[in-house]
Amino acid sequence: MSNKKVILVTGVSSGMGKLSAQDLIKASHTVYAVARSIDKMKDLKALGGHIMKMDVTNEEDIEKVVMKVIEEQGRIDVLWNNAGYGLYGPVEDLSMEKANNSYRYWACYDNNCWIYIFYRKREPIAKDFF
Repeated sequence: MSNKKVILVTGVSSGMGKLSAQDLIKASHTVYAVARSIDKMKDLKALGGHIMKMDVTNEEDIEKVVMKVIEEQGRIDVLWNNAGYGLYGPVEDLSMEKANNSYRYWACYDNNCWIYIFYRKREPIAKDFF
């Protein structure tokens, strides 16, 4: 039996997300690496990863990515959350829109929970795992 997993990794444009995706690809897992910028993921494609543009705050992006992975692999074994959201500068300079977006983002714990919600709605077998 193979330990090879189908892994969806978010936030792979830099930092821990990129390093995690690199290591998972090198360990022979099937890795779908997602971030807002395709240009920052080309090295992962060269290693054998599947790169896709996805903003974790955009439900349409999430739906496209999840459906593509399911179409190609039949499953998602692991969701590896790395996407982050940050606001920079003095708090008094933040607009209410930016402050509210930040709250909505973290209220859903990294917005990646929408991936779970979408997957569970469409894949009855996933209900046993989440």
